[in-house]
Amino acid sequence: MGKVGSDHAGFIASSEALHGNVVSVYTKPASSPSNTLSGVTWTRHVLENFGPLPDQTGSIHQVVCADIDGDGVDEILVALMGSDPPTWDRTGVWSFKRKS
Repeated sequence: MGKVGSDHAGFIASSEALHGNVVSVYTKPASSPSNTLSGVTWTRHVLENFGPLPDQTGSIHQVVCADIDGDGVDEILVALMGSDPPTWDRTGVWSFKRKS
């Protein structure tokens, strides 16, 4: 779950499915009450599809939300397991930032 300003439930970041290939974020309308999960209509947005690894597992190892630049809005950090053969497009930690 990501924080946007004082809203600790500003968005939900996800790897779909567990250790999956797809990074998605679920957002709620700006008019929604802060710090609330229920009674809100969430909209899914696909940020990236990293594709499967050769053994049919996903590329994503972990998804974390943290305010790494100090602007009061959490970024989405995605740790990838890497690929075989190694390639930069499915290796390391990726950061996704909310558009203004």
